[in-house]
Amino acid sequence: MRHFLILSILALWATAALAQTIRVANNNANVPTGVNIYPTLQKAIDEATPGDLIHVIPSTTTYGNIKIDRRLTILGIGFHPDKEVALKSEVGNVKLSEGSEGTRLAGLKINSIGGGVDNFTIESCQTSEINFFAQIPNTALTLNNIVIRNCVITGTGRVRLIPKDASSNVIISNNIFMQAALVISGITGVVITNNVFTGLTEGPESIHDGLHNALVTNNILFARTVKGLGSFYGYKNNTFRNNIVWGSGDNEIPTIDDNTESNNQKGVDPQFVNFPEKGTRSWSFDFDLRLRETSPGKNAGDDGTDIGIYGGVNPFDPTGTPLPYVQSIVVPSAVKVGTDLKVTIRARGN
Repeated sequence: MRHFLILSILALWATAALAQTIRVANNNANVPTGVNIYPTLQKAIDEATPGDLIHVIPSTTTYGNIKIDRRLTILGIGFHPDKEVALKSEVGNVKLSEGSEGTRLAGLKINSIGGGVDNFTIESCQTSEINFFAQIPNTALTLNNIVIRNCVITGTGRVRLIPKDASSNVIISNNIFMQAALVISGITGVVITNNVFTGLTEGPESIHDGLHNALVTNNILFARTVKGLGSFYGYKNNTFRNNIVWGSGDNEIPTIDDNTESNNQKGVDPQFVNFPEKGTRSWSFDFDLRLRETSPGKNAGDDGTDIGIYGGVNPFDPTGTPLPYVQSIVVPSAVKVGTDLKVTIRARGN
């Protein structure tokens, strides 16, 4: 019954909001079958036409590796859904290939994303790597109009955006980078705003292995440095503004090679509500990266909102949920004959 209710609510919402065909990937056992319902995510992708939307139903089993070769919107339930049974929509490695320009991924837990195309959006996802590197075979020549927003990026992987041909317009906003670093080269119009980069105070780690032509604003670097001067791709023509840099042992922002900085708070504790003082290599959703009322980052962004992931125009959502969903259903264990059945349903809108 619960699977049926969830599918019905998702289908009604999506049908009202969008005109494309709605498809459902559901690899759970003993679920309803029917038109546009598929046991694997790859099968749903292969059957879809450009512009379709695919719902990935939460499961105890991963949906495995997928290849996307057409423009799709693929939505999961979020990286930390507020539900009684908080199953996730988990995928292995995602490969974006020619034809998938304009694809949007949201609400998924993904091992890694590779390939790279223009007009790509990933939001409200958890992943360890986004690798769009032109020297890798079958990777796009350009990377225009890329959005990475409201994600949790963990581990020692990289967000690597290196096209072969000149590209423009990248927005990286309101993400948590737990050890992960940036590598961005060959792109103009890069905006890196309202992120939190965390690392270990025992040894400073750079937030990048190469960074060019970026506006870096309203971020918190917790036990991370911005230098990266020994990186292969270098560190040039960046603007750092209204950031907090703390706890790395090297909180300076170099201004050589056409890098500039202003209104940054260096060596100042951002005062998170709940985060280990010495940093950690492992992410926990028990952490709370909101700022305390006494934080120097409160309303201190260049837009008047908080520095960090809860500021800006797209504040971080700790559930990572892009869709309405049923959180719980309470049904009495026994009902007297002739009386009404009282069911309590708790749901989250979006």
